[in-house]
Amino acid sequence: MRLTVVSVFSAWLAVLTVHGGAAAQVARQGIPVTSPNAFTSPMVLEASFVAADRSIWGDKSWHEGPDYKALGKYTCDGIALRGATDKQTNVAATGLAMRAREISGDKLEVTIGLWLLNPSRNHDKLVTILVEVLDDAEVVARTTLGPMEVEDKGHTQARSFPFVMPTAVIKNAAMRMRLTMTTRDD
Repeated sequence: MRLTVVSVFSAWLAVLTVHGGAAAQVARQGIPVTSPNAFTSPMVLEASFVAADRSIWGDKSWHEGPDYKALGKYTCDGIALRGATDKQTNVAATGLAMRAREISGDKLEVTIGLWLLNPSRNHDKLVTILVEVLDDAEVVARTTLGPMEVEDKGHTQARSFPFVMPTAVIKNAAMRMRLTMTTRDD
């Protein structure tokens, strides 16, 4: 009898050991997250809409919002809104700027300047950016920029795009915009 109890106990111990090993299996995302600032397409950013400041209307200079430079730390499949890096200070310039001018018909022509960085060996990309101008949560104007070819040369590539919106939707200088960047290999 004692031999039978030991045999049964040994058999159950063997079964539990096999099941215990199976429970130790691990499943995880195949691509490890290397940075909290690295996103896969699409990436959504929100920032100030500097063209809402009427004091810059008609000025041909590029204007940056106070938060534009910080957008350069985020990447979408490796692509960043980041200007060229100063060789002496090792600081990157902003990757986004605007200028605006009133045109006939109560319209505002906004030109968006983009500086896109695609690192070497990241594949050439086609980049599209949806720009939505926000009055609180309401989208009052939108445009799509691209698709733009951005080669993996490891240096910044500049683009600029004008779009027209009604002047009446500009309520105050504190308006915001949402940028949705999508990328695909070219």
